[in-house]
Amino acid sequence: MPVAKQGTDGLTDKQRIFRDELVGGATQVEAYKAAFDTSTMLETTISKRAGELAKLPKIAVTISGIVKGAQDLAARALSYTLHDAILEADRLIGMAEAEGQSGAAVSAATLKAKLAGHLVERKEVRSGPLEDADVQELQRVRRELARSKESEREALDLVGASPSPAAISQGSNRPTSSTVH
Repeated sequence: MPVAKQGTDGLTDKQRIFRDELVGGATQVEAYKAAFDTSTMLETTISKRAGELAKLPKIAVTISGIVKGAQDLAARALSYTLHDAILEADRLIGMAEAEGQSGAAVSAATLKAKLAGHLVERKEVRSGPLEDADVQELQRVRRELARSKESEREALDLVGASPSPAAISQGSNRPTSSTVH
């Protein structure tokens, strides 16, 4: 049987596949099956070898580093407080004002007011065919949709993002229900 070559990280190609599969979220058995030909092996043998391979120092170190990184990320996400969100909104207001983007500044200020509990939106959701609505109701719905789209564009401009392709394609669809603010 030929000897497998090791890469610069000290792992063989198959060990690297095993490690990468684990990092991608596969179980040890799934990762082992992705890396090695297991067609003639019993499940108990696959499980045993997968466990042994996962304990290999060069693989275990990588996995523990990724686990530690995920734990740190989760801890930071859990420590994000309302105070942090309000400070971030303040920062965004300052950025928008510095760039002369009054619409974005208003959006960020609105967000801050909502976070602080000073602005509560009331939404009335109605469903059903728009054919039953009168002209005034349809015009009101159209104005509301236009305002909503404009607010979304301003928020996206503020963070330097663009709308998703799904959001763009939805813009041409005829609505079948309305949201009243």
